[in-house]
Amino acid sequence: MIKPVVAPYATTKIDARKTQADIDTLLDKYGVTDVQWTREGDQITLKFLTEVEIEGVVRRIGFQFNPPLFTTTRKTWNKEKGRYDTLQLPNLAQSMRLLHDYLKNKLAAVAWGLRPFEEEFLAEVIVQTPKGTIRFAEMVRRQGLLALPEAIEP
Repeated sequence: MIKPVVAPYATTKIDARKTQADIDTLLDKYGVTDVQWTREGDQITLKFLTEVEIEGVVRRIGFQFNPPLFTTTRKTWNKEKGRYDTLQLPNLAQSMRLLHDYLKNKLAAVAWGLRPFEEEFLAEVIVQTPKGTIRFAEMVRRQGLLALPEAIEP
């Protein structure tokens, strides 16, 4: 897999809380009003419920997103040492900007007919299991169903 040398939004000046408000506005624009934000330590989770029409039947489906946690190098004053220490600290602003653009692009793809909602967001669907709720992608992974065949060369 090809990975850029520098992750996107590393130098964003937009605060994580401002981006959270931007995401709320974005979701509202596309008709998603039942939104829940949770933060445990530095891990942010976004969950929302929305109505999705699948084969002519409207259903309320839940979705969950956990943006990746980026870190950045910062110098912080250490009183005990009497000097600056270089630390790797969370860059929540970067994580949230990535989530914002991810959702913006996926919602636009659905709104303009590129993909049905349930297909575009299938991995993030919340599924009830005997052990509690889990993202659909994680359930598939745990059950070993990701054994995809190798690509066939043309």
